[in-house]
Amino acid sequence: MLRHFTPRRLLALLLILLLAAALVGQHFRLFERA
Repeated sequence: MLRHFTPRRLLALLLILLLAAALVGQHFRLFERA
């Protein structure tokens, strides 16, 4: 199981989470403005 979680994959997952969080944050900001 641990072999599947390579540093590169963990970094990729973190980047995806950060992008998702940024998109969600922008959507919430738009809703707050509206």
